[in-house]
Amino acid sequence: MKRLASTQGTANASLSTKRAGISREPIPSSPGDFPRFLRGSVSIKLSPLPEHHYLLHKAVLERNSTWFAKELSKTFIDTPGISLGDNIKYRFDLMPSSAGSVSQLVRRTSSGGEILSVPPVGDNDQDLTRKPASSGGSKQDAVDDLSNRSPALPKHVKIDPFVKIEVIVAEKQEAAAVIDRNIAEACEDKIQQEHDAHIRAHDDLFRMLYNRAPRLSLLDLNLALAQCERIVIVAETYGSLPVVRPYLGNVLAQYRHALYAAVAQDPPRWLNLSVKLESGSIFSEALIHCAGSWPNWEWPTPADSIQTRCLELIAVKAKTLADLRSEIDREILMNSISDADGRPVTLESTPESWMVVQVFRDWLTGQMYYNRLGGKDHHGTYYRLMRKGGESYLPFEQQSEKLSAIGGNGMRFWGEIEEDLKALKTFAMQAVSQLVKNNLMLDVEAAGIQYLTCIDVCLEDYPWTDQVEH
Repeated sequence: MKRLASTQGTANASLSTKRAGISREPIPSSPGDFPRFLRGSVSIKLSPLPEHHYLLHKAVLERNSTWFAKELSKTFIDTPGISLGDNIKYRFDLMPSSAGSVSQLVRRTSSGGEILSVPPVGDNDQDLTRKPASSGGSKQDAVDDLSNRSPALPKHVKIDPFVKIEVIVAEKQEAAAVIDRNIAEACEDKIQQEHDAHIRAHDDLFRMLYNRAPRLSLLDLNLALAQCERIVIVAETYGSLPVVRPYLGNVLAQYRHALYAAVAQDPPRWLNLSVKLESGSIFSEALIHCAGSWPNWEWPTPADSIQTRCLELIAVKAKTLADLRSEIDREILMNSISDADGRPVTLESTPESWMVVQVFRDWLTGQMYYNRLGGKDHHGTYYRLMRKGGESYLPFEQQSEKLSAIGGNGMRFWGEIEEDLKALKTFAMQAVSQLVKNNLMLDVEAAGIQYLTCIDVCLEDYPWTDQVEH
């Protein structure tokens, strides 16, 4: 009768709680904290810490995650006796990742003797495998204690050389063992750091599932980038990328100009992230960098980390740019000064104008030659000089000295020679206008970008457009 009365009282209290609406209200928390719900049918533990324990709602998880929708549709095994709430029907734990893998939730049931969580061993925990020290011990303990001591040997005792070798070998083995232990501890620390980062990524994912902003850095873009990449990995694991995309994109957009400066430092890395986030602005910026400097690859992120389709697109854009550049180079190199009959000047007809043409062509071909030897693409540097024109390159005073050294005092009026050089520069200025167009959000000269950035990126270039259409 007492048990029946206790059960009935609990049921009445639960019913009154539901009528009051408390079960649907989160526990009050400070601004920006994830809401702590009093009740939820899904229990998730990321670590033994209380702040990493979540009571979430099945409907929310099923709606925003394909992985949870599949897992929660399976027949569950009720786990009575949980103090967190009588309505918990699903339990998940975050399993620590191994090197190079991702920490992922694993479903737990009451069958099979599986443990929900294991508390960490504290400093005050007693090691049961170690015998407590005592003043009185057995004779065997005394013998072992004496065997571990190293008393000094008398001077008249000679040591066998083979014993010395054994001691040296033992010392080397001990030193190697210490190094191995240090390496193992460093690896364990790294794995633990990765696991802690994945715990934070899971927490951010749950925030976004409940329409709350993730806790990304708003001061350090490099840190925000790493956080975004980790959240993307976690969200992709649970089929929640469509949910996190607008949140992550909004945070990155708040960096404004610093975002595009960061893209210029490692475009392939941002290209990979932009595909996951379906961010057209970041994708276009990163693609222009990669294609503009192709086939040179001076970025920290290797080319083989990029999707095959994106690499093919980079190669196609670079080929289009190379063809355009070759066509414009041909036009500039074939341009010349016309004589009175409208024909290109020659050494015989007008040697002074002919030498001006050769000086201009020699400068341009020299720029092309050194670009091939430098190992880095700096086509954009000299094309932008030609677009500026005037005295930005081949200043007339320097060129007149060279021509005087070649032709001597027999050169004709310097004013006409200057006009010839200006005419060549004017033609080149108009010819390269399409090449020096800048489609980046950065000022290329201020950023020190030496390659061309005139590559056009359209909606059809986005890798995710086919998925939307189909």
